[in-house]
Amino acid sequence: MVDSCVSRVPIFADLSVQDQQRVEELARPTYLRAGESAYGAHDDLSQLMVLHTGRLKVFRLSADGSEQLIRVLGPGDFTGETSVFTGQRSDDYATALGECQLCVFRHDDLEGLIRTHPEIGLKLLARVSARLSDTEYRLNSVSYTHLRAHETDSYLVCRLLLE
Repeated sequence: MVDSCVSRVPIFADLSVQDQQRVEELARPTYLRAGESAYGAHDDLSQLMVLHTGRLKVFRLSADGSEQLIRVLGPGDFTGETSVFTGQRSDDYATALGECQLCVFRHDDLEGLIRTHPEIGLKLLARVSARLSDTEYRLNSVSYTHLRAHETDSYLVCRLLLE
């Protein structure tokens, strides 16, 4: 298979060469310059975006308009899986941090492919589930670290009060 966005990114790594070619036919290559928006909250388009090259910042806007960083994507990372698999609009934003090349897959295109080839959907689901598991692990690690720091602070305050 020719070196392509689909063959080089982890979300499609477990697919056979034939299935990668099926996915490749749906890919819409997209190029962004630094600062250019990949998508915004409430865009009327459900799509999976797989970053081939560059870095993409994914964030939400708080009530006061400040950015809340969700994650920074690098080559092989993806975003939009919730909107592409549910058909619902995203509530976050993505902006290129430099020149980026992406493979974009529309909801309707992927849904048709998965209905025809359910084994592709199962393999994609496994990759999305692995990312969810990793996210839960990281969240737990951060929460545990924060809790341990809080316990240490509380312990020190109690010792000071008792002395």
